[in-house]
Amino acid sequence: MCREENLISIVFSTIEEFAPQRNGLLTLMCSMCGSQRGMRLFVAVNEAVNNALFHANRDLPEACVELVAVDEGASLRISVRSEGDGFEHDLRADPGVFSDFLRESGRGVQIILHVVDEVSIEESGSIVTLRMGKDDSQRRNSSIPS
Repeated sequence: MCREENLISIVFSTIEEFAPQRNGLLTLMCSMCGSQRGMRLFVAVNEAVNNALFHANRDLPEACVELVAVDEGASLRISVRSEGDGFEHDLRADPGVFSDFLRESGRGVQIILHVVDEVSIEESGSIVTLRMGKDDSQRRNSSIPS
């Protein structure tokens, strides 16, 4: 059994507070999962953060969002927790959702479903957990004891 390691925990209530953290997150994700998989996870995290800030916490201007990154050994787990009402979603991918380019919202979860290895929604949609497996070279490096 691999020991989990908390890598980062960020709490914010606006997109402006989150923005300065983005480059560090992208660097972390690419270093853990490889450049392509890291970028895909980064896109998914941004969608989850946007959903938390602009939908779940919409009526709660002082509500916070917490983002936690955990190294699970073979994968990187990112959880985004909102203080708002959350949401329901069946987590079924719908490729047709991308055909309406004039639609302003409603694609975030679909983007997430298409780019990460695993998604779960807990506590009535207040927590979105994303998982991306590391590329082989990163997996080997993280299993070497320091």
